[in-house]
Amino acid sequence: MKTKTILFTSVHPASYIDRWITELKSNFKIITLYSRKRDMYKKYDGNNSNCICINELSLLELIRLILRSELVFVGGWAFSGCLRIIFLTKILNRPCSVFSDYPILKSKKKGLKYLFKKLVIFNIVDFIYCATYSTSDYFANTYNLSKSKLKVLPYYCNSNISSFESEDINKSILNIFIANNFIQRKGYDILLKSFQELELGGYLNRYSVTIAGQGELFDYYLNKFNELSPKIKFIGWIDNEQYNNYMSACDIFIHASHFEPFGIPPLDAMKKKKVVIASTGVKSAEEIIIHGKDGFLFNPNYPSELTSILKSLSIDSIQDIGINAESTVTKFYNNNSITSVINSSIND
Repeated sequence: MKTKTILFTSVHPASYIDRWITELKSNFKIITLYSRKRDMYKKYDGNNSNCICINELSLLELIRLILRSELVFVGGWAFSGCLRIIFLTKILNRPCSVFSDYPILKSKKKGLKYLFKKLVIFNIVDFIYCATYSTSDYFANTYNLSKSKLKVLPYYCNSNISSFESEDINKSILNIFIANNFIQRKGYDILLKSFQELELGGYLNRYSVTIAGQGELFDYYLNKFNELSPKIKFIGWIDNEQYNNYMSACDIFIHASHFEPFGIPPLDAMKKKKVVIASTGVKSAEEIIIHGKDGFLFNPNYPSELTSILKSLSIDSIQDIGINAESTVTKFYNNNSITSVINSSIND
């Protein structure tokens, strides 16, 4: 049987995109194009020297790639190069799907962006791949799209994240790991307020805290957390191997974003049987976690809810939650669903 070819685009090379591409390559021939080679805050520890940017290709080269493909899978479709590809699929009569997680900035109805998407883009593409069911509902309700045009394709595959159980069940200190860039929406103001409350109540010394990430607010929060406790460890940007090691060593993973269009690290933590505490603004976690059973959720507008959760945890209370977490994430985010969705798109 001939291997089907997919032309896949994304904004820039990234470790989380590599996971997806690796999974897709096990079932399809993948041609990958990017809008740009790097991102300011999302460092990439893979080899991007050979990555191809859309604007490096001539019109004829793009046409040839599109004609070779059974499906054009467009991520980062707000960029001019990706829009060019979408229009070319219409002209060349090739199947095209665009991918979206839950939008950070929602288009105002009757605004130009809204009308452009509704009347132009969504009439050209065959399907919209939605990272979560909430994303699918958003597009259905906002743009009055048929559910048949919307396919839930998880922004996650877990084959590269092996399960891990902590062997040290007799320790008295719980290890917290946080991995998030230091920009406003990532919720470090929430963490700071909650940790201040924990320190005031004498609870912060129950935890060892390690924070990974970089960004424009790094120095500000480094100083603020150091004033609170010099034991809170800031490690800056880390590569994939370090990320996996820190995730394996922790007991609790916190993702406190005010809003997160998807959120991969909470799912990685659940796969490793860790206790995830996420805000209800984190779409990937909010959709699958049952509070108190396989993780914890809190309202990002109320940091004291996070404080209360952390006050309630102990070594004995987290074991079953971690086991349930792995079961949940395996159920909702499995690799077969990606192949199934794409095959259905090609055959429909």
